[in-house]
Amino acid sequence: MTQVVLTGREMQQGQGMEGAYLDEGQLALGDFTPESFATYHDYFNAIIRHVALSEGVALIDLARAHKWSDADIYDGLHLLDSGSRRVAEVIARDMELLLREKLSKTP
Repeated sequence: MTQVVLTGREMQQGQGMEGAYLDEGQLALGDFTPESFATYHDYFNAIIRHVALSEGVALIDLARAHKWSDADIYDGLHLLDSGSRRVAEVIARDMELLLREKLSKTP
């Protein structure tokens, strides 16, 4: 069984998707605090990325997969139908890539 973690999708009113991301070195060390980020959502996603990296778990990074907007999320948190479809597409695409990678390594 392949374990997978997902970051949360995020939409900041009027700010697009330029969230605060850590570089790979900081991420690998887990060297960050809530104050290092513009929002708690960014902080939560950094924790998820850190866990995936440090534990060798696959990551589906919804926060980086799409430039989320009012067309996808209606209140900054809850998905509209179009957002749900987009999330499903991202998960299906990334799971297919993970499966192909795993199958290519099978003797």
